[in-house]
Amino acid sequence: MKKKLLVGLATGLFLVGMVGVASATPTNVATTGTASQSSTGTWGGIYAIADYAIDGNTDGNFYASTVSHTLADVNPYAWWEVDLGQSFDIDAINIWNRDSYQDRLVPFTLSVLEDDRDIAWTQSVSSLTGNPLLYSLPDNIVGQFVRIQLDTRDYLQLAEVQVFSEPVPEPATMLLFGTGLAGLAGFNIRRKKKA
Repeated sequence: MKKKLLVGLATGLFLVGMVGVASATPTNVATTGTASQSSTGTWGGIYAIADYAIDGNTDGNFYASTVSHTLADVNPYAWWEVDLGQSFDIDAINIWNRDSYQDRLVPFTLSVLEDDRDIAWTQSVSSLTGNPLLYSLPDNIVGQFVRIQLDTRDYLQLAEVQVFSEPVPEPATMLLFGTGLAGLAGFNIRRKKKA
């Protein structure tokens, strides 16, 4: 009876941990982040704040108050960034441009930064390939910040930045998974020794 209970407990811990690891579905985690930018442009009474690029609205019409917009910054060149609030395994990034003046976006550098702001992944972009611009990242790119920075002096304007990610499993989930796995392995070793 005790053996069955221990096997049941180990199996339960393993399954709970496995569900916690495997149930992470890629979602757009940028909308819950905190956006910032090098400066804020204002035209016609519209303050084009950084948050407009993570408001869930891909409308590129500046006058609909859905587009972030900087000044033509220099030293450093204009930048926009989202802090995701925690580290994520980032699968893809989609960048929605403004409807007009689209060529202002290039050239730019797209970067994923770790929680200590070290670069986890970066790509230089010199031409527009559509709207949105779609970037599939290599496996195991983990970061907390996504940064877009112009490589020349111009206005940086973004309708929406989507960051599709899976959360990095919490230590407690990994502990349950590992404890359950170790318990099952220990039971199997003891069973083979008796056979």
